[in-house]
Amino acid sequence: MRDEDVTPGRPDGALRFPAFRWYLGSVAAEAVSDSVVKGVLPIIAVSTLGAGATAVGAINAASLVAFLVISVPVGAWIERRRRTRVMAWSALARAVVVLAVPLLFVTDRLSVIAVVGVAAVVGVADVFYTNSSAAVLPALVRPDQVTEAYARRQSVATGISILSPVLTSAALRVLTAPLSLVLASASYLASAWTLRNVPLRAVPGGGGQEQGGRFVRDLREGLAFVARHPVVRAVVLTTAALNAAAMFGAGAETVFALNDLGIDVPTLVATQAVGALGGFVASLVAVPLVRRAGIARTLVGSAVAGAAAVALLPASPLLGMTPVVAVAVSTSGWSFAVICASVALAGVVPRVTPSHLLGRVMSNMQFVTLGSMPLAALLGGAVADLTSPTLALWLWSALAVAAAAPVVLSPIRSWHALPDEERDERPQRR
Repeated sequence: MRDEDVTPGRPDGALRFPAFRWYLGSVAAEAVSDSVVKGVLPIIAVSTLGAGATAVGAINAASLVAFLVISVPVGAWIERRRRTRVMAWSALARAVVVLAVPLLFVTDRLSVIAVVGVAAVVGVADVFYTNSSAAVLPALVRPDQVTEAYARRQSVATGISILSPVLTSAALRVLTAPLSLVLASASYLASAWTLRNVPLRAVPGGGGQEQGGRFVRDLREGLAFVARHPVVRAVVLTTAALNAAAMFGAGAETVFALNDLGIDVPTLVATQAVGALGGFVASLVAVPLVRRAGIARTLVGSAVAGAAAVALLPASPLLGMTPVVAVAVSTSGWSFAVICASVALAGVVPRVTPSHLLGRVMSNMQFVTLGSMPLAALLGGAVADLTSPTLALWLWSALAVAAAAPVVLSPIRSWHALPDEERDERPQRR
């Protein structure tokens, strides 16, 4: 990767920044890979290996447990690394690891434990990519364009992922589920290749050999800021609750759709495209919606709408809905609600966080917001197997509504737009 300055373009949009456009290319390829891996691994467990909701929960948890274990130290470590290079190596590592599933399948050695192991390794690499990506984006655009940049990133990710499930579904009709992961490997490679065109300066100082005392101080400083700042704390708790709610019901949703509703595997994967379409539409309308309704109202409305979308799935047999239609509407409604909520909160933390703390604060956010997900996945899978998938889905709906509480009880409840606070304007570490 070249060692150049970011050259800003015209000031009328985030897309005027060339480095940001290349960054979006990596995000697009990453979205395809993640859609395939996260969608296919649970299906392999249920349809190929005969597993239940507990196993699906374990796979989902394994893909996210690294955020709970290593996200904070990784965030501090990344502070003194060239983040785009970290992102590229993460993508390359996952391109290699996911090929283990088709290799084990063709040699008749594939097991649930192997699938869980692959998910765990992919999750570790994902920590490095996600933490680096979150800290890189604000450096690619002007401060007043951060919310727009997040929305455009989400538009690209969800727009590309609309096509991904369709291609995966088509591949599943020709290939087996394990072999479809070759698509994910190729897309990870494309993500790494694209990042070579995001020219950020190397981070000054440290040289990658920071002293242990400084490293520990960085960890403490970032954690303290997240814990004490009422606005950042509210954003973190609400985002964590929404993520946990989704993962709590993920295993039950797969089992309910395949076993209770009788949907076949390729069709279920194809419905993920409809879900991605809901997220894509949300990414287009979320910014105008936030401007009109305000941050808090958009967040609360999104939580209620998401809960209603989830509740539609277990209620569909009583409503006489066609199974495929029920899954498609429920998935797209949840995606729409979550993306609206995410965009509403996206610019809050960068606006209220000093520039020199942003990398550490974002990594601590990832620790809480994504670290809550593996625990929720395990709990949700156990609840679905010990009681029923239907009950787990109803609980998912209830948790979605409760997720809005931290924001409602914080200063954000009175915000219509982001405040014009004076931020620490020291140069951002890139």
